[in-house]
Amino acid sequence: GFTSRNAIAETTPNALTNISGFGDKTASTVHSSAAAIAKGEIVPHDGGTLPGGDPVFIDIETNGLKGDIAWLVGVLDGDSRDGHYLSFRQQAHDEPAEHLNAFMSWLTGPADGRPVVAWNGYGFDFPIIKQQLETHVPKWTDSWDDRYQFDPFYYATNQGYATLPARSNRLEPVATALDWEPTTTGLDGAAAAAEYNAWRQTADRPDGYQPDWDRLEAYCEDDVRALATIYEALEDATRHAPGAGNDTSQTDTTQGSLSDFS
Repeated sequence: GFTSRNAIAETTPNALTNISGFGDKTASTVHSSAAAIAKGEIVPHDGGTLPGGDPVFIDIETNGLKGDIAWLVGVLDGDSRDGHYLSFRQQAHDEPAEHLNAFMSWLTGPADGRPVVAWNGYGFDFPIIKQQLETHVPKWTDSWDDRYQFDPFYYATNQGYATLPARSNRLEPVATALDWEPTTTGLDGAAAAAEYNAWRQTADRPDGYQPDWDRLEAYCEDDVRALATIYEALEDATRHAPGAGNDTSQTDTTQGSLSDFS
């Protein structure tokens, strides 16, 4: 008898259990999803806690979906609208470590002690950054391991502490549902990787190809602002959820382990 998502959102999970095949868990999941999408809001669940302190939002660009080179680390220092964007990018073919050095110097200096936040960080950003540090600047590995790392995607989907307001849990659809708007178009991670790889292939040519670096950095900035938009909505939803709140006493450096993704 439910003919629209709004109708499901406006009923109760208990009412949905009258549908054949719907137990309590399925009814709760369907109701939360419908409510989140219909209202364009994150629906929090009991038990979730966010890290204390002002977060550092990061996003990396690599040489491919399973990339082993983090040629750009984009950082947002502050909120989604007015925060300061910093771009740590590889500047020369024969300098694979200078931007990583600069990033870690900033992270352990002006941003010391603040939690690092990345979307799908456990599945992508965090392990790639660690591998790059181990390879190029191992002196920073311990500092990276000691930093609290938080992944909102993992928090919402793997840990089940929130339902996101989009039919896809990718960064862009979720942020768009929360009224984020990109400033760059026609770019995605694959296109950015292709631009970087084209640049790498011309290392020995004096007239080597140069991508539009400003546009690539702006694309990364879009992603960290999208991430901050989601985090702020999650923070606001969690603050008003019964039984949930910000945990300023957390000392673990991770929410789980990479084995959770295998």
